[in-house]
Amino acid sequence: MIKLPAALPSTDPGYKGMVLFNPGGPGAGIPSFLQASAILQGAIGANYDVISFDPRGVGQAVPSGNCLSNYTVSRAQSPLYKRYPTVPGEADVFLADSYTQGAQIAAICGPLIGGVNQAGPYMTAAVNARDMLSIVDAFQLASGKSGQGLLNYWGASYGSYIGQTFASLYPTRVGRMVLDGVINAQDWSSASDNNLVVHTDDAVNTFFDSCYAGGAACAFNQGGTATFAAIQARMQNIFNQLNATQAYAKSWSNASTIEYALVNLKSIMMSSSYYPLQEFPLLAQQLVAYEAALTNLTKAAVDTIVAPSAGSILPENTVEILCSDQAKPVINSAVVAKFRKQSSYGGEYVVNKIAICSLWPVTSKSRFAG
Repeated sequence: MIKLPAALPSTDPGYKGMVLFNPGGPGAGIPSFLQASAILQGAIGANYDVISFDPRGVGQAVPSGNCLSNYTVSRAQSPLYKRYPTVPGEADVFLADSYTQGAQIAAICGPLIGGVNQAGPYMTAAVNARDMLSIVDAFQLASGKSGQGLLNYWGASYGSYIGQTFASLYPTRVGRMVLDGVINAQDWSSASDNNLVVHTDDAVNTFFDSCYAGGAACAFNQGGTATFAAIQARMQNIFNQLNATQAYAKSWSNASTIEYALVNLKSIMMSSSYYPLQEFPLLAQQLVAYEAALTNLTKAAVDTIVAPSAGSILPENTVEILCSDQAKPVINSAVVAKFRKQSSYGGEYVVNKIAICSLWPVTSKSRFAG
C-alpha cells in the first residue's frame, strides 16, 4: 500500500479521510498511482489522504501472479497484442493460431500460479473488493472511529469494474465513488465483450482529425499543407502495401515480414488512442518511418520503428486477471467475424483474448458473476 497524505492533519475539522484509488490495467498498481497521485489530489482535494495498493498477484504483492515474465511486454509481441491481417474466409486459420498461443500460455501459467496457495485463484475483482473493505476497516480502526467506515473510491478503466463489484457486494459500505472510463460489467463478467471495441475505430481515426488540425506540428501532414483527405489517403497507401493476404497468396518471400509490419502498425494505432495527447505525435512520426521502410521492408526495419513505443499499454498480469475474472468464453468462426466487423483495429485483439481465456487453466476461488 502507498499513501499521498492530505495537506491537513487528521485532527483538522476540514480533513475528510481517505480516498482509495485503483488505476485499472488490469494489472496496474502502485507505479501507476505514483504517476497519477498529484493529479488525483488536485481533483479530489488536498483534505483527503489518497491511498492505493498492488492488487493480489500484482507488482510487489506476494505471492506473485506474473506467470508470463518470459514474454516480452512490447506492443508487438505481448500475448494480447499480437495482430493478424484480416483474411475473410480464413477464420479457422486465425483461430488455430490463437488456440495454439492459448495452449502455450495455459501450459506455462497453470503450474506457476494455479495452486491453492498461489496467486492465480485469487486475482479477481471480488477478492480485490474484499481487500478494499479490509483497508477501509483498518483505516477506520486506526482513526479511532467507531462503527463501519465507508469507501471513498476512484477507479479508472478496470478499476471501474472493481468499483462496480464492490458496490454490488457491499452496498451499505459505499461513500463517494467515481467510476472513470467505465467497463460494461455484464459484458466483462460473462466474457461476451459485446461492447468492448464498438467505438475503437472511431477513437483511432481521431488521429486524422488531429493531424489535419495540427498542421506542421504533425509529422504526417506534409509540412502542414495536406488536406484531410490527403492524410487519410496517405495512410491507406501504407495499408495497401502491407497486404499480407495478397503476399501469402502469391508466395512472396517477404510475406511474413509484411504480416509482421501490419501486426505492429495496427497495434500501435490502437494503443495510441488510449493516450492521444502523448502518443499521436509519436504515431505521426512512426507512420513517416513506415513509409520509408516500405522501400526496403525488413523485420529489422520494423523493429526500429516500433522501438520508440516499446512500452505496452498493458501492464504485467493482464492475461492472468482477464482470464481469472471472467466466465469461460465461447469462441468460433462467428465470433471472429463479429469482432472483425466491429473494429478493424481492435477486433482481433478481442478474439485473441477470448481464445486464450477459453483455455485458461486456473480456477478462481471467488469470482463475482453479477
